[in-house]
Amino acid sequence: MYATARDGLRKQAELNATLAHKMTPFWKWTYLATNLPFLVIGCQVLVDGPAWGDRFVICGDRFACAAVVLVAGVASIVFHGTQCRCWPPDAVYDAVPGSGWAFKRAAKRVDPAFLEASIFTNIVDVVCAVSLGVFLFACNGGLASARWLTIGGPTLALLVASALLKRARRYVAYAAVHAAWHLAAARVAALALRGDLGT
Repeated sequence: MYATARDGLRKQAELNATLAHKMTPFWKWTYLATNLPFLVIGCQVLVDGPAWGDRFVICGDRFACAAVVLVAGVASIVFHGTQCRCWPPDAVYDAVPGSGWAFKRAAKRVDPAFLEASIFTNIVDVVCAVSLGVFLFACNGGLASARWLTIGGPTLALLVASALLKRARRYVAYAAVHAAWHLAAARVAALALRGDLGT
């Protein structure tokens, strides 16, 4: 299983490097900018607070809501900027004090494929995105809300389609569809924070 995971990550790193090579700087930065709505939404929630009630204690806390959205947005920007080589891959590790030491220590125990910058930041991005989705889902009535299927289903379909396009090495199509996923997911987050996806 370890070897399968390692080989899969090596392939993803190769696909990311090819994507960075194929995209022009204009498209790289445009692609990256499709994450900005998350930052705008996070700041708006910080000022206005969420529209939903206190379903759980944390749901009504404007700082918790803003933090979940902002961290997901920043994680996505860091990953896609690293993926597209908008900055040197090592800049991700250099930005965190002491991470160079931690990276060298980890590299002795873990295959380098797990620590490649675009892979590491991708893992962080996925964890943050899933955490945001679970948070919004739980605070909006969960499975009791029928609107999640009608709004979230097509949005999730964009994510799946972009993953398949990347795997098929259709890099421009991948970037376009994944950019659409960013915008659609931000729209879902905005609707959820306004309480429009609740029961």
